Amino acid sequence: WGTERWQAVVDHFRGRVIFMQAGEMKRGHVHEPLRGVIDLRGETDLRQMVRLMYFAQGVLTPITAAMHLAAAVPSRWGPERRPCVVVAGGREPIQWVSYPEQQFIHTVGALRCCQRGGCWKARVEPKEPGKPDSGQCVDIADGRPRCMAMIAPAEVIARIERYFEGGVVDYLTADQALILRDSGAVGTVLRGKFDRAAWPLPLRLLAMDARPEDRGLGDIFARHFGAAGETFKAKFKELTGHDCGCDARQDSLNSRYPFKFSAP
Repeated sequence: WGTERWQAVVDHFRGRVIFMQAGEMKRGHVHEPLRGVIDLRGETDLRQMVRLMYFAQGVLTPITAAMHLAAAVPSRWGPERRPCVVVAGGREPIQWVSYPEQQFIHTVGALRCCQRGGCWKARVEPKEPGKPDSGQCVDIADGRPRCMAMIAPAEVIARIERYFEGGVVDYLTADQALILRDSGAVGTVLRGKFDRAAWPLPLRLLAMDARPEDRGLGDIFARHFGAAGETFKAKFKELTGHDCGCDARQDSLNSRYPFKFSAP
């Protein structure tokens, strides 16, 4: 959906809702860091994720395991059915994946490619460059599937607010918000990656080249590629019409192997 869109939702509820960001950070998964959240990306196994869900008041997610856990795991605080907003797009059929008590934001039927149901396409870029790919999205806007690009942050915000307006859940009180702010948890990366002794040896050696302004290993890689890397990014965009994803990978490396705490 886009990091900047998730961030817009988080920013809208700042001081009223505390978001915790979680998700797998290996096997090709990428979860770009958000500001003003409690950051647990890459720090939970399935059992820990279930426990987090038990204590979660609500869930905001794309179509992932989180939406199923939101429906299946009892809520410590109530209500019986935990509020959940799913940013779905048009990939999967509504009747296949949605839960009736969740706010399932889809675009099925609004585009030719998913007019009769989900398209089940899995990629924006072809699996092998230059070769036909039946799993590639056929309608792309600004580097993302159009079915996702059509969903604005304002719509997601409105769906979250609906739960509060209906009285199913409550916003943080002023005292609760103050306690959380003073605790320092919000905006902090709660991961153990700061202990470089636990990093693989090649990464520890690379970290020896760190400069004061470097946020993490991603910045070192970017600096080493230098002008050649910038030339590659420009040429890639010229040939394909979209970004190569290098900046996102740089941010991901900075997040997984940071040199200091992220700013709130």
